[in-house]
Amino acid sequence: MAPTRFLSSLFLLSSLPSVIEGGFFKKKHRRQKAGMKHAEHDAIHLVVNKVGPFNNPTETYRYYSLPFCHKHADEDEHKAALEEDMPLGNDGGADDSIMSATQRRIKADRVGAEKHKMRLGESIVGDRRETSPYELSFQDDIEWRLLCKSTLGTKELTKFKEAIHNNYFFEMFIEDLPMWGYIGDFEDEDAILGEMEGSHTFLFPHLHFKVGTNNAQIVSVTVTTERD
Repeated sequence: MAPTRFLSSLFLLSSLPSVIEGGFFKKKHRRQKAGMKHAEHDAIHLVVNKVGPFNNPTETYRYYSLPFCHKHADEDEHKAALEEDMPLGNDGGADDSIMSATQRRIKADRVGAEKHKMRLGESIVGDRRETSPYELSFQDDIEWRLLCKSTLGTKELTKFKEAIHNNYFFEMFIEDLPMWGYIGDFEDEDAILGEMEGSHTFLFPHLHFKVGTNNAQIVSVTVTTERD
């Protein structure tokens, strides 16, 4: 009977690598170290963390518990959206200066919702750091860039609406520098009754990132939201 047990052990050990590669124990991403030196055009990794109600910061959820973009638009999708949304140039197309500034180095090779390695203290306080598809690069000014374009169903819209009415904020990081912003806003609602005829709920579809640098290092980050 001993040889049989030995062979079974060998089988289990040889199966383990395939289980890992198949995603059961999926490898986590390493963080970009704070204070690292960057060269011009180096990729900057924007990490998403969590969402939750502003009035109860201990209640938090994964950023991707809401239906945010998982993948970046490719060059063709970006160009089509640019032609549709940007000011027109002399030839009737999108303004050339905006086109050249926004089409720089779109790789569309980053995906969201993949876990990051975290420190013990971060896990204890409820952090849930994951990758995002945002493409930022060091010392490159990008005026406008499409992240993704999708049509939301009733289920996804309800998730966003409930989050907005509960004053949800999001948290992101570049290196170890945090950024916060609201998911959306609402107006013309009764303080007690809530939604009424003529009230509106708005999702903030545009995010603006500002990265401060000094001596090839990132020293500050901010994000602002825009309704229109």
